[in-house]
Amino acid sequence: MANSATVTVRDLGAERFVKVAARFKPSIDVGIVGDSARKRYGERELASSLKSLAKAKNSKQLAKAQAKVVAAHAKVAKAKATLADVAGFHEFGTDTIPARPFIRGYVENFSDDIREFGREGARLVLEGRIDAERFGRLFGVKIVGGIRKYMATNIAPPLKPATIARKGSSVALIDTGLLRSSIIYRLNTSGR
Repeated sequence: MANSATVTVRDLGAERFVKVAARFKPSIDVGIVGDSARKRYGERELASSLKSLAKAKNSKQLAKAQAKVVAAHAKVAKAKATLADVAGFHEFGTDTIPARPFIRGYVENFSDDIREFGREGARLVLEGRIDAERFGRLFGVKIVGGIRKYMATNIAPPLKPATIARKGSSVALIDTGLLRSSIIYRLNTSGR
């Protein structure tokens, strides 16, 4: 007679995760609060160039898309710039402003920390120890706080002496604090 064994299959959270994910399809947008909804010259090209930047699949496409973003930002810069525009000028650079990527720089430099926070939060949600929406809000606060802190690290390149003299500080990206304080998150729970 052959040996027999009993196999017990235990769900360690996958079923719960699938149920939560089906109900709650969140995304977190991190951005700048400003009057950027106002249409100005060059905004259509800027939106198009930002889309091509996001779709770039290799370094050649990325370089071409970045050049389009810079050109589009230059057009918008000639119009009355909003806070969102200023953020874009600093993030991507223009003909006269060097790029100081405070959002992309934070994500690139702290991706392991962000990923670990996300893993830990997912574990807590699966265990039922925290609500998924609450974790989404905590995640948004963490990202915003991280970006704001990163902005204060004086992102290269250094300011020109004339700029330092004008603003009275050598810290790039922080003058009045308005740009930094305008970085917020928005939790989208509808799944778009």
